[in-house]
Amino acid sequence: MKLKHWIVYFIAGLGSIVRPVYAGDKVLIYTRNGEGYVHDNIAASVAALQRICVQHHWETEVTDDPQVFTDQSLQQFIAVIFSNSNNQAFISDEQRLAFVRYIQAGGAFVGIHSACASERMWPWFWSMIGGRFVRHPVLQSFDIAVIDPEHPSTHFLSNPWKWEDECYFIDHLNPDIRVLLAVDLRTLQ
Repeated sequence: MKLKHWIVYFIAGLGSIVRPVYAGDKVLIYTRNGEGYVHDNIAASVAALQRICVQHHWETEVTDDPQVFTDQSLQQFIAVIFSNSNNQAFISDEQRLAFVRYIQAGGAFVGIHSACASERMWPWFWSMIGGRFVRHPVLQSFDIAVIDPEHPSTHFLSNPWKWEDECYFIDHLNPDIRVLLAVDLRTLQ
């Protein structure tokens, strides 16, 4: 297998983990939404993620079925991506525990957009993702300060970085996270 990239990710309590990623590695793209609001951009998000994975020669599995969260099933994935998941991502404590074991064993996690609004009643998830969703104002332009301009994921951004989106407010912030970017709240309406 030819080495394609390295994943550097931060999991609260585990610190920085660096793992090689190879062509042929497999990524789970998970889109489950419990009862409540469901984003209409899930299909577009999945398509964009699949294009990225194809460019890097990674296989993908896309599902909204929480039955995939077993120890045996999760072993096949280099990363789990919650793509616009929302509300209850899991339907059983066994699925939650399998996910915890996956992360604790060094599995990578990526949360996109409303992923921080998933599992709002589960403190372990809040800690892992960095905090718990509270609300967001309307779609608007705002500034983001680049706190760590030396990090590989931020070094190419202007400072401030101008962005337009729904700015998510979260509480129960995990004090162990490494902050790379921060919204300039003065630029929000």
